[in-house]
Amino acid sequence: MPNDSILPQPDYFTEALFEALPGSCILLQNNAPLYTVLAATPAYLAQMGCRKEALLGKSIFEIAPSCTDSHSDTGVHDLTHSLAQVLRFRKPHALPVQRYDIAGADEGFTKHYRRVSNRPVLSPDGKVAFIIHTAEDISPEVSAMEQDEKIKGLKQAYGLFMQAPFAIYMLTGPHFRIDLANPPALAHWGKSSDVLGQRYFDVVPDLREQGFSTLLHDVLQTGATRHAYEVPLPRGQAGPEETGYFNYVCQPFRQPGAMLPESVLVIAIDVTRQAIACRKIEEVVAHRTRELSDINRALQEANQELKRSNANLEEFAYAASHDLQEPVRKIRYFTSHLKKQLENKLYDGKAHSFERIETATQRMGSLIDDLMQYAHVSQLPHEMAPVDLNLVVQQVLEDLELHIQQKGAVVQVHPLPVVKGYRCQLQQLFQNLVGNALKYSKPQVPPHISVSAVQQECDGRHFQAISVRDNGIGFPQEYEAKIFQMFARLHGKAEFSGSGVGLAIVKKMVENHHGIIQVRSVPGAGSTFTVWLPA
Repeated sequence: MPNDSILPQPDYFTEALFEALPGSCILLQNNAPLYTVLAATPAYLAQMGCRKEALLGKSIFEIAPSCTDSHSDTGVHDLTHSLAQVLRFRKPHALPVQRYDIAGADEGFTKHYRRVSNRPVLSPDGKVAFIIHTAEDISPEVSAMEQDEKIKGLKQAYGLFMQAPFAIYMLTGPHFRIDLANPPALAHWGKSSDVLGQRYFDVVPDLREQGFSTLLHDVLQTGATRHAYEVPLPRGQAGPEETGYFNYVCQPFRQPGAMLPESVLVIAIDVTRQAIACRKIEEVVAHRTRELSDINRALQEANQELKRSNANLEEFAYAASHDLQEPVRKIRYFTSHLKKQLENKLYDGKAHSFERIETATQRMGSLIDDLMQYAHVSQLPHEMAPVDLNLVVQQVLEDLELHIQQKGAVVQVHPLPVVKGYRCQLQQLFQNLVGNALKYSKPQVPPHISVSAVQQECDGRHFQAISVRDNGIGFPQEYEAKIFQMFARLHGKAEFSGSGVGLAIVKKMVENHHGIIQVRSVPGAGSTFTVWLPA
């Protein structure tokens, strides 16, 4: 810091001359970082609202007001930087226009704007002896500019208001006097600008009857925005015979400092086309709903009729099969008895004929048994019960033990779940699937059968997927649907015995458990039957 005793000091004449200057200035001593005030012009004292004795001898930073026109207080920093620039380069330096709040007599603050600059006063040897700090009050100019901007903004807002493609108008007071209305609003009412100043519901009485008055009063009382949708109103330009539909937005408008609004800004948007289209769609939907209801009713009736027909068919199949059993038994008995009587008299041709009769009779008996079983499957017990599939499959393997040994088959059973179902049907289901895996095995190749289960999710529902996989002859995948049909056969009777009813029974039992059955097969590579049962 420079020694004040060796710094140049202004004489009386210099101080008097400085104080006679017309501008708002102070003379600063070059004793950074203090920059002591040595003199001040009357304009500066008046601007600061203080006497000369309150400034002289003080640092400029003790008397300079803080800048408040930004998010951070940068006034002191900016002034320090400006004074340092003057000392470094010995040239004038100006600061941007800044806002300062000056304390008033009523303990409030007055907003001021200043254009600040610092100019060096050089000594004969070219050094900075003093700094003239000028603070020009340009508050009136800034206020005028701000006022011009406000007026410009209002004009732009008014222009947008009047040029808006939809109706906008301002309603004021408890009687909702029309203060402003753009051309689309006047067209909306079918009126001219003569309605300005009139009461709103005198101009548009139809809206009062639809509760619009209550809605507008609610906006004034609560200060909240309110909406109304698809409000019917005679369209002004089209005449009273045509009704339009409008969406309204009612926005409160407050004066500065007011708690509650005194006006309501209303925006009305013509949605007639959309409303009419929606009503037509609703009519079409209602008509289609009635048609669907009629179709559903017809389907229910047809379904009931189908159930009755199926029940009659199953009853007939059961009765017919039961009635056929006795003649088939008699044919077997008398054929066997006759064969024994003629045993010594039969030559090869006649013996072969008896064998054909016995084979056909046996096949007929198996078919009748399968038909009776199919009919029996449709007669469900009253309630399902938990069934441990591990025990079910174990019982199936015991029943098929002799057949498994004869084929030299290997059966691998993985842990199986407990499901809700009908035990007898589930046992028959797996007996048919495992039995088929044994029947349709490849010649000279021991069957390898695997039974496994995994829990799966489909469309938000949980299922137990139980698979029976074999290494048998397989079949083309396009026959997947056919093999579950009644009497469907993919192989000749000479190749594989059977009635063609077994898988139809399996499918029926799966459906009784509200499940589905799928099969994946490759010729020569085996098949995998998967039964999906609700978990």
